[in-house]
Amino acid sequence: MQGLMVAGLTASLAHLAAADECAIQNAGPPAIDVSEIADLWAWVTDELGITESGPAPPVCAVSREELELRRLGNDLHGRPALEIEALYDRKRRQILVPETWSGNDPASLSVIVHELVHHAHTVSNRTLTCAEDGEKEAYAVQATWLERRDLDLHVAFGLDALTLKVLTSCSHLWY
Repeated sequence: MQGLMVAGLTASLAHLAAADECAIQNAGPPAIDVSEIADLWAWVTDELGITESGPAPPVCAVSREELELRRLGNDLHGRPALEIEALYDRKRRQILVPETWSGNDPASLSVIVHELVHHAHTVSNRTLTCAEDGEKEAYAVQATWLERRDLDLHVAFGLDALTLKVLTSCSHLWY
């Protein structure tokens, strides 16, 4: 199974992430040139019906270890069975991708679409019932984007319907 995101390109130079925009714990990971980010951001905000959105966030490359640490904190025993493809840092308003991320195919670009949905939630001050509600919308928008390119979440990431249901259902409702 390919990696899955839990939950990036030749636009104007204004959308290139500067090293200081990507500074994480005093280390400046390399910025990723995502040339189509303005177009992706416009598409996402249009899909979500958001009119006041501001600029797209920077896309920053970090190590896999940093990505997992950001997602799981110090609980590395609770590692997910699925690989993290990208992460949105709400505090810094950055999309984090692994240093190996290429962005040269529709599946890898869809990872950025997914994270842009989380950015849209942040900039629109959207209140969610639970974190999984945000994932539900992010996966739905990502799926729409992939379908327009004759792909789907299962083909691109090995994500089946049951796994998607678990990832997008408010877990506090299970008890």
